[in-house]
Amino acid sequence: MANLFKADYFVSIHANAYKENWNDANGWEIYIVSKGGKAEKLAEKIHKYSKELGLKDRGIKIGNFQVLRDTDMPAVLIEHGFYTNKEECEKLKSDSFRQMCAKCDAKGILEQLGIEYKETVKESDKLVLKINQKWYTINGVKKEMEVPPRIENGRTLVTVAPLRELGLTVEWNGETQEVTITKGGK
Repeated sequence: MANLFKADYFVSIHANAYKENWNDANGWEIYIVSKGGKAEKLAEKIHKYSKELGLKDRGIKIGNFQVLRDTDMPAVLIEHGFYTNKEECEKLKSDSFRQMCAKCDAKGILEQLGIEYKETVKESDKLVLKINQKWYTINGVKKEMEVPPRIENGRTLVTVAPLRELGLTVEWNGETQEVTITKGGK
């Protein structure tokens, strides 16, 4: 499928195993088909962030896996711990640990692509702004407005100074025509 879609990179995500019973095999590792090139550079970037998982670092290894060997694009195969290790198996069952794995992988992939990683906004950090003619509420807290909003070309315009007084940062992106309101005032 990756070859058919002419993907730029192929990232295969797994959990490792050793034998059939519980054992002490543990750690994180990433495979490439050969040294050099974009696959190794991608592996190095993902490897850098894998330390955040707190697993034993088994490093970057050469592997002759079909998904590495038969892809037309640079490819890596990541092993996020061993499901034959009781402790790591419990971690792998955890949504929060799998999210950490995804985050570490994403940071490395984005760095390889030259894209800045941005932390996602937590639900608790989202702000709900409701505007009326003489007041507004942010997450249910009502505030009177000294300068009422006005409608111009079908858009509601609001003075941002009162929002900043509440400790909020208000930023305008002229390119996307969006206002971003976040906690932490400027």
